[in-house]
Amino acid sequence: MIAAIVLAAGGSSRMGRPKMLLPLPGGTVLATAVARLLAAPLDRVVVVVGSDAARVRREAALPDDPRLAVVENPAWEGGMSTSLRTGVLACPEARALLVSLGDQPAVDPDLVRRLVEAWRGGARLAVPVHPDAGGLRAGHPVLFDASLRDELLGLAGDVGAREVLRRHLHAAARIEAPSPRDLDTPEEYRAFLETGEADSPGGAGLAVGGAPTGEDGGRDDAAEPPPRIALVGCGRWGRSILQELRGLGCGVSVVDTAAESRDRARAEGADDAVEALGRLGAVAGVVVATPATTHAEVVGEALHLGVPVFAEKPLTTDPEQAARLAARAGGRLFVMHVWRYHPGVEALAAIAASEELGPVEAVRTTRTGWTSPRSDTDPVWTLAPHDLSIALALLGALPAPRWAVAERRGGRPVGLVAALGERPCVVLEVSTRHPERRREVRLHCRDGVAALVGETGAIDVARDVPEDPLAPPVRERRPYPDEPALRRELRAFVTHLAGGPPPRTTAAEGVEVVGVLAELRRLAGL
Repeated sequence: MIAAIVLAAGGSSRMGRPKMLLPLPGGTVLATAVARLLAAPLDRVVVVVGSDAARVRREAALPDDPRLAVVENPAWEGGMSTSLRTGVLACPEARALLVSLGDQPAVDPDLVRRLVEAWRGGARLAVPVHPDAGGLRAGHPVLFDASLRDELLGLAGDVGAREVLRRHLHAAARIEAPSPRDLDTPEEYRAFLETGEADSPGGAGLAVGGAPTGEDGGRDDAAEPPPRIALVGCGRWGRSILQELRGLGCGVSVVDTAAESRDRARAEGADDAVEALGRLGAVAGVVVATPATTHAEVVGEALHLGVPVFAEKPLTTDPEQAARLAARAGGRLFVMHVWRYHPGVEALAAIAASEELGPVEAVRTTRTGWTSPRSDTDPVWTLAPHDLSIALALLGALPAPRWAVAERRGGRPVGLVAALGERPCVVLEVSTRHPERRREVRLHCRDGVAALVGETGAIDVARDVPEDPLAPPVRERRPYPDEPALRRELRAFVTHLAGGPPPRTTAAEGVEVVGVLAELRRLAGL
């Protein structure tokens, strides 16, 4: 058995916040690193957590893979050697141990494969060396034969495995390859995002081929067929989902009670269309795009199929129903908070996490328009979940609701203005009684503001001039990728179905959004 030990227990003192939870396009830093290792010829991946262990377990959104285990090092403050020891002890049957770092999300599965091949060829130690350093600068990850296990266990202090590496480097198999970048500081994290390494080939998408390996670390490299997905509900939004799934190469079986919708779905590319979930053939996953008031029933039925379920927001319109579904799902339920996958929101989240404009002090969102195509529930349930999920992406958690005022027409809610928290706070406005369609997210930080306004293709950044408080701000426009958020979120689900990391929008997030919105409605008298 070949096992990887991912060291992810440190205190992130230089970053100023848990770096393992920082967002990347494919998930968190830690989830991305783990997904890439799962795409390599490894039989087991052990993640060692320590500082903020409970939060990392809860929020890292690690891939759902039988090869993955998470262990806790309660003595993590004693240095990296204590985490290494914890990982080694968790792999008693390993014939080789790959030591990798959780803050290196760009680790290359092909590099791991080359290290494994060198070990199979008889090397007790296989290490990547930088091609521009004459083979003298060793990097990560490093593969150790099990015969070096006792030396790894004998390390002490904050030295990691480098002492064992130093002793045996003269006899190591050296693989020329650049070492992946560490993310220790906000500047390094920001540079990592700007260089595009987070989107580079060999990333989380490679987990599509991450099937469990054999006892000797071998694997089947044959390409897997695209998954077949059930789409429940093919109305106005469901038709867009159908087209995106087809564009991603998926087979789609539509489930809809309306004969007209089934006929239209077949005409628009669905492989088949049936009137009930019970009439489906085998599918790899289910997407639910029915009206919000039906979600509790439809999602509950979909969970009986035993496959992952991706449900449109809100998860339900009742907090207790949402909590029951999440508890029952056991990690198989995710929520389609599409704005979490918007590249502009991802850019704002990176600015918030890196603190390049200073700490976040407020998030302000506006979402208005004239009327709504939804008739099963009021616009507050339809629109506000978007902005709550955005605030969750930018702040990492939703502050406590403070106050809310409802906008009504003929006694029916048509809008809401609400505030959560104090510093940072969230102020949101949603309405279907505004003559202009407006979509705006403003991130207010100590030293400036970053804003996503409409679909302009760029983030507007305005920085304060410290020397002159009355001077106009220094302004900058930062383009973001021009790819539909719906396509990005569906790709995340499809990748998960093929063995990759789970979508970032978990059922727990869905429950949190529903619970907070229910409290805001109560405060507004709805």
